[in-house]
Amino acid sequence: MTGKTHVVGGNVFALGSYILMKKTGLLVDSVWEPLQLGIILPYATWASTLPDLDQNNKNRIETNPINSVIQDFFRIIQAGHRSVKSHVAPCVLAGVLCIMSILGKSFFNLNQISTNILFLVLTGLFCGLLSHLILDLCTSDCI
Repeated sequence: MTGKTHVVGGNVFALGSYILMKKTGLLVDSVWEPLQLGIILPYATWASTLPDLDQNNKNRIETNPINSVIQDFFRIIQAGHRSVKSHVAPCVLAGVLCIMSILGKSFFNLNQISTNILFLVLTGLFCGLLSHLILDLCTSDCI
């Protein structure tokens, strides 16, 4: 699977989640709807390539210093390519944080703009990471 394919997958998941959120009423009321997609989409695009930072790819590292920190972290925890540490754990963590932000909005009626933006960012991260995981599962060398 190439990085471009993962980016397309992340964008498809982000658009799908945006449409699902719009139909189920999970979009943030106080933020303009196209702006919400504008927050979700770039984070999904970025997160769709994050799990492959367990490989030594200098091109992606030089373009974003955060990627360098993530790659160093993967080295410290000894995350192998397509391992639970580099692929599954980040996706589960982003999903749990996203669900916690939904529950926080629902149960505690938190309507602050920072909480709403955090929810949209986490949604984008989760979509990108989940799409990467699913696309890697579809390749023949992973089976």
